[in-house]
Amino acid sequence: MTSDVELNKVKTLLASVRDAPVNTAGATDDVLGPIFSYLMKISPSSDNTYHWFCSRAQQPTIDAATFLLRLFAYDSPRVDDWKRRLKACLSGCCHCIKGLGEVRTSSRKTWVAQPASLLGVVLITPQLFWRFLGRCDKNLL
Repeated sequence: MTSDVELNKVKTLLASVRDAPVNTAGATDDVLGPIFSYLMKISPSSDNTYHWFCSRAQQPTIDAATFLLRLFAYDSPRVDDWKRRLKACLSGCCHCIKGLGEVRTSSRKTWVAQPASLLGVVLITPQLFWRFLGRCDKNLL
């Protein structure tokens, strides 16, 4: 269960990255960590299913799940836990599948920054991110 303090911190972080989107390199552990922890603390509903993208989820949950789609660009045991939970969410709720499709489209302008470069090297573009995510979708179900 998430405390009010944690929830307010996550809402503040999500508002800041929504208002000033960050690329994958800009999404530091200071941003990803609290949002990740919040989302992973969400308990399954009464139907024993996780709801991250449908009307049964609260708006901060939908926003956190949407923002964290960028985790497909990472590889770690915690990301593997997130992928398993995402798969459980999508395997259990057809409305979450529909919601994921909708947020994938809307988040291209809301949550993902324009290309950033460091020393002249492009780190990741939104197009590459979404192309990568499209390949990952095939492995979810």
